[in-house]
Amino acid sequence: FHASIRPSSRRVIDELNTAGIRSIMLTGDAIDAAITVASTVSLIQTRKVAILEFVRDENGNEQLQWNFVEMSSKKGGASRRSTGTKPFTSSSLQAVLKREMDGKCAIACTGSVLDVMLTSTSKVHQNFMDNLFRVSVIARATPKQKKAVISCLRRQCGRSVMMCGTFLLRSL
Repeated sequence: FHASIRPSSRRVIDELNTAGIRSIMLTGDAIDAAITVASTVSLIQTRKVAILEFVRDENGNEQLQWNFVEMSSKKGGASRRSTGTKPFTSSSLQAVLKREMDGKCAIACTGSVLDVMLTSTSKVHQNFMDNLFRVSVIARATPKQKKAVISCLRRQCGRSVMMCGTFLLRSL
């Protein structure tokens, strides 16, 4: 299955950016596909992306970690090259948020990361959720996770949250 990007998508995102409207990609697609599309339509305006994801340590335990990647365009699409990793800590979160605010990187994560953040009482997890509006791409999100993100953004921003996308309708 392949869904092509509409020719008008980049223009629409550019108009939203010019109007000062922040856009976030919230999708069920894989993280690589989502980042590639977000880069193509200028939702991500830098080649550097900090992806917060789970990795398995040497004991088989899952740990949250930043994976820093650099996107590059090539014929037929885009690719990413890892430029390093860091454990997810309070100080690494602050460093990534500063880089995002300075326009030096975009932030991406997955729905499974959000599940942990939404249910955790950890201060660093809460700090991430307080800055959810700074995340450009949330991939591999289930409908339940999408609803939670929209609710969280409404509370944080104190403004309307708009959603656009494609829905499959089933006839009764």
